Amino acid sequence: MITTPLDYAALVPQNPKGDPEGHVAYLAPDDRCYVEVPMKPPIPPLPTGGRPFDNVYVDCPPEMDDPAWDSCTWGTLSANSKKANDCVCIPMGGNPPPPPVGVACPKTVKR
Repeated sequence: MITTPLDYAALVPQNPKGDPEGHVAYLAPDDRCYVEVPMKPPIPPLPTGGRPFDNVYVDCPPEMDDPAWDSCTWGTLSANSKKANDCVCIPMGGNPPPPPVGVACPKTVKR
């Protein structure tokens, strides 16, 4: 649990591109990777907090073989550009969405 205010401006997302179109790759709890693509109209009514995206499963990018990704499913893994070895996982869903949690950083971090 993070107990100090999170400096969102200092966070650098680490999720790599997951397909040739440049969609961001995310990890599902079953160790499969996916990208989000906008739903095609007509868009059905969504539950409160729902997002109009479909998950399309793709081969995981090599960067996501790092064990650090195992602690950040359904979210964005971000590194603090001001502090070494300071990473968080920001969940992408929920109503309300769960708070960010501290996680291990991948071996290779984009700053």
